[in-house]
Amino acid sequence: MLTYNVNRISIDKKTRSSCVVAEVEARKKLWEAEEEEGDDTDERRKQKTGGSVLGQIHLDLAKYHEMQRFTEPDSTGYDREAALYHLRHAADCGNLEAIITMARVALNLPHDVLPDLVLEETDQNFDMGVDYMRMVSSFLIHLSGYLQNF
Repeated sequence: MLTYNVNRISIDKKTRSSCVVAEVEARKKLWEAEEEEGDDTDERRKQKTGGSVLGQIHLDLAKYHEMQRFTEPDSTGYDREAALYHLRHAADCGNLEAIITMARVALNLPHDVLPDLVLEETDQNFDMGVDYMRMVSSFLIHLSGYLQNF
């Protein structure tokens, strides 16, 4: 019978970071590269707003907080701070649904995810909402150009 030491087996695979900071930095570089080069392929668009497993996980965690999956049975409500934390990380990772929701939350517009979440009306929250709206509009402009080719 052969035995293998699992620690010694090397598997060649494409590694991807599971760190939010690394993913956000990678996406920021893509946005800056587009501004400098004006180059926007379908793959780059997907990398900027979508295709992030980590972003989808954070969005799902925000929704699970809303459904009170992480609260004690006798508690009322959910941890809004934790839900907002995960929603913001999902948006920063490029999840389009989270970007739209964060923009609407920050601008105090109606939203479907975490509908009872209201942020204080400050200049900082307003600027954050406008920044997220710019990301959404940029994606939609590129999407409309792509759809015109069909």
